[in-house]
Amino acid sequence: MSLLTDNVGGSTAYALRVHSERVDASRFEAGVADGMREFHHGRFDTASEVLRAAVSMRRGKPLADVADRAFAQAEIVRLEGSYRVALLARVQADVQRGLHRTVIGELEVMADLWPDDEMVSLLLVICLYRSGRSAEAARACRAAIEVTLEHGLDPRRLAALQLDVLSSSLPSAGLPHMPSAPLASHVVTPVR
Repeated sequence: MSLLTDNVGGSTAYALRVHSERVDASRFEAGVADGMREFHHGRFDTASEVLRAAVSMRRGKPLADVADRAFAQAEIVRLEGSYRVALLARVQADVQRGLHRTVIGELEVMADLWPDDEMVSLLLVICLYRSGRSAEAARACRAAIEVTLEHGLDPRRLAALQLDVLSSSLPSAGLPHMPSAPLASHVVTPVR
């Protein structure tokens, strides 16, 4: 860490230079990038572990002390988006590991927070179904389709999943009607 001074327009300006490994946001983003890489290589145990560690770094809202300042708004949105993607990818990795019963509670909370998130809805329906709760899975799927339509989004994947649930033909492994990778496009590459 070093303090720099400079003369800017006749006034002294100060800048604090901190190595990225000492900044929580940089460590978080590096963890998310590592976890996503493990996920994309099909190493779901490692992906879950790395993403869990990254998500656990969160200690409340990002930049809470300066959240009302204009300069912080874009960074808050970006960090919140990365957190959401990391959390969802970790849950998806756990589902790939067969831990569908374990993540239902988390998915229910996520569905309440983000009712229009198709991936959350798909995962919740699959986990409920695989846990022997097919009636709840069908209700959750119907509710998700309604929310999707209310938001003007395409409900085709949810509708296909609903048919599988209602006909009891949902595969017992893998994640049907979903991309094999989580929403990686929303995760930023860390600055090192």
